Amino acid sequence: MCAKYSARKLIRFHQTGGPHVLRIDEIPQSEPRENEVVVRVKAVGLSRIDVLWREGGYVEDPVFPAQIGYDAAGTVEAVGAKVVGFNVGDRVSTFPAVSLLDYGAHGDVILYPDHALLLYPANLSPIEAAAVNTALFTGYFALVELANLQAGQFVVVTAPSSSTGIAALQLARKIGAKTIALTRSAGKVSELIAAGAGHVLVLGDCDVRRAIVDITDGLGADVVYDAVAGPGLEELVWATKQLGQVIV
Repeated sequence: MCAKYSARKLIRFHQTGGPHVLRIDEIPQSEPRENEVVVRVKAVGLSRIDVLWREGGYVEDPVFPAQIGYDAAGTVEAVGAKVVGFNVGDRVSTFPAVSLLDYGAHGDVILYPDHALLLYPANLSPIEAAAVNTALFTGYFALVELANLQAGQFVVVTAPSSSTGIAALQLARKIGAKTIALTRSAGKVSELIAAGAGHVLVLGDCDVRRAIVDITDGLGADVVYDAVAGPGLEELVWATKQLGQVIV
């Protein structure tokens, strides 16, 4: 099934550290297992996860040589015997439903399990398809599956100009929730409003707790989506309504 290419190139690292530890390693190609798909990669995406994994600061410790990357998009070149729903030629993108100990998405040809692939629509380019899933599914899990965010509720988003922050703002706007973005930079206000923020608070320019309480008519936020978990978390908890939710 894979005879047309005898080797593939993967980005790997053999020790933790900065970008200089990354290498392009050529390894023998192997047949996909029964639930795996062979994907010819056209674009890859980078996220904070990749940096933490490479530096040794992620929730799992790498085993060397370590593959890297949660985000990629490409076309299907072969499928395992029990793969259903994917065919040769399909446009697919990866999403973070695997351990980096088992699979990495950064390479020219990757083997990936079918449960961690999505068909992506024709109106997305491979670059767009590779960039969206980790951020979008992180926000979706937090706001929809955990918080059950509803139209009209107030949600506070920290690090709102990050990929996960922008995805959270867009999701909240789609749901009809009211968003409050917390940023350290006054220069990002217009960008955040364009991304879906109803209110933008610049840290250092206001009393965040009081401002959130005022915006929510004294009730406090229904949901806080905090991607920072820094010293300001206590103030955010105090700015959350009774029976509200704080997701870190």
